[in-house]
Amino acid sequence: MLIAIKGLIGSGKTTTSNYLHEKYNAYHYNCDERVKKIYASHKEVIKRVNNEVLGTDLNYIDMDQLRIVAFGDESKLAQLEKIIYPYLEAEIDTVSEEYDFVLLDCQQIDKLELDITYNICLKLDEDILVKRVQERDNRSEQQIQDILDIQKQYQIKSDFTVTNNGSVEQLHQELDKVMEEINEKASR
Repeated sequence: MLIAIKGLIGSGKTTTSNYLHEKYNAYHYNCDERVKKIYASHKEVIKRVNNEVLGTDLNYIDMDQLRIVAFGDESKLAQLEKIIYPYLEAEIDTVSEEYDFVLLDCQQIDKLELDITYNICLKLDEDILVKRVQERDNRSEQQIQDILDIQKQYQIKSDFTVTNNGSVEQLHQELDKVMEEINEKASR
């Protein structure tokens, strides 16, 4: 079973995935972490990102510059996705063959070509989201809004929607309800 955990920046995707991993023994595949590792170590990706997206010939990726370019130019973001997504898709396919229950913690999961069993989308009030991201990432409100403007374009329908405006305990309760429903469907 492949379950995608979707939501905007700061919506609680990693918190959700960590909880489901611990409680339901699911493999947690964090796309952001995997992308960072690929950017740091995969020579072909480093070369292509620098040449095709950043216009440099460095032997590493300047992550600050990449964020500026990717969130400031949709065509550059599309180029970046064409480079990195095939690597993610291949890794996820391999993980899915190895584990029975895989959680995909990935904001733009709908852009990947994967056979997702269920989509769980996390929603919350934007003012709460902005405050959480400011505290977590030390980003300005404008930086967060720029990211949200791009991410909101890719919010596609989900099988389950969980509101995450409250406490972590409330989030866990809502997730347990969703998992109960998923388990009921799986047992039919």
